[in-house]
Amino acid sequence: MYNFTQNGSHQICVTVFDECNVRQMCTKFEVKCDTCYCSSFSNLTARLKQGAPNQPIQCGKTYPIQCPSVFQFGGDFNCQGNGCDSTIVEWNIDGPIADSGMVPANTGFTLPLNAQSFSINGLYMLTLVGYCNGKPCTPCVIYFEVTGCDPCCKDSTAFANAIANFQTNGALGNCTIFENGTGLDSCMQVTWLWGDGNTSGPLGNATQVTHTYLGTGTYNVCYLIEVLDANQKVCNSYTKCDSIYVICDTCDCAGADHLSFGGHDFILPATCSSPDIIEILALPMVNHSIFMVMSIAVETFASRINLDG
Repeated sequence: MYNFTQNGSHQICVTVFDECNVRQMCTKFEVKCDTCYCSSFSNLTARLKQGAPNQPIQCGKTYPIQCPSVFQFGGDFNCQGNGCDSTIVEWNIDGPIADSGMVPANTGFTLPLNAQSFSINGLYMLTLVGYCNGKPCTPCVIYFEVTGCDPCCKDSTAFANAIANFQTNGALGNCTIFENGTGLDSCMQVTWLWGDGNTSGPLGNATQVTHTYLGTGTYNVCYLIEVLDANQKVCNSYTKCDSIYVICDTCDCAGADHLSFGGHDFILPATCSSPDIIEILALPMVNHSIFMVMSIAVETFASRINLDG
């Protein structure tokens, strides 16, 4: 008896001879030293439609799916031999939505896939690889052709990626806010909530809006992004808010009256836009006195506004 120590092709030869002749006879054979061998996938099934039973699936074939409301996939993969460790199946999806993972397969396996895994139209390639004794076996490749999905309603990951492209361009004026949101695709709409009970929208991409507040204060301004399906029902939404402080400046210098400017020996009446102001300020000898009188006049006017309420 002879024990081989490695896999491969071997040859055993026998030499026969007598006093006059010598002849050698050889036999070739393959030796497998492993105690666990690769097998193949079996009993593959998929449930591709709500209310329908699981249907048999074969490697190498393409299966059409009408935008699934349900998706389940499972089967068997068993290694051959008495020295097999735990068997695992690695799976990978390439297509409009990519995903991958690994599942145990000692007593059959089920992939953690659902309808959202195939919620965008297109061709998906599912690759299954079983492992025996840590070594990969021959892959099983299956194709799914998905049609009929709503082009706007996507899975949560795709929606989050689309939201990341949204940019707000805002500015504040006197009691007024200006906003313009950019980066929305054709499936999205935005509604502005101004924090005072008023809203603007829904609006499309790059639409500038203006809102006027009634008074100074802090307002919680939000934008709501929504995606509607073919039946105009919201299938995805996202809201973000921020606090802003709005200033409503109602004090106007044009409303001042009885303004006067003077030096040590003169007093001149003037208005905010009077050319006399420019002429007086050109006199360096009286600048100090002029500014003191002007400061007092403005302060007195501001005090009168506050008192009148």
